[in-house]
Amino acid sequence: MKAEMTSIQKKGESLYRGGDYSGAVACFRQLVENDPNYILGYLWLSDCHREIRDYHSALEDIAAALKIDPADKSFPDDGLYKTRGQLCLYKGDILEAVKAFQESIVHHPFADVVPFNYLQATYEAVGWKDESEVVGKLKQKMRSLVLTEEHRRRVYELCEACNRNSLEKSLWKVHDLKRVCGAV
Repeated sequence: MKAEMTSIQKKGESLYRGGDYSGAVACFRQLVENDPNYILGYLWLSDCHREIRDYHSALEDIAAALKIDPADKSFPDDGLYKTRGQLCLYKGDILEAVKAFQESIVHHPFADVVPFNYLQATYEAVGWKDESEVVGKLKQKMRSLVLTEEHRRRVYELCEACNRNSLEKSLWKVHDLKRVCGAV
């Protein structure tokens, strides 16, 4: 059975790289039907759906992966929350994108600057220059690995404190960001 699943995986990857996203979807769907806990299968499905601009299905695929791994530990370099944020941006849902990038930063504060970049760009897009500047400084601290577990805890607490019902209340304000990283 494992050899068959490996063969299906390779076929799906080949179809994806060849641009046959519908064929690849069929392969990856077969993988997750045979093993509903196969996170990589959901990521491949999400990639296929993103390529055909079916962002709703791509987000459902990421949601399925996050049900299996809500702490987002399976793929720390790519990150399920980061991928979710990117898909939300493609879909035009800024609020959900911000939430996802904030979650990505909470779960992987040292892994990648991409969520910081997206978060900073979102602040700039809505005209919050001070917040954008502070995120830029946070990003610099992250690059130099100055963020500590205490910073991570503060970021997590800030996420929990955000009222996620409106963009205005969900975006981290400059005073919140400064509280997270000290006086940057």
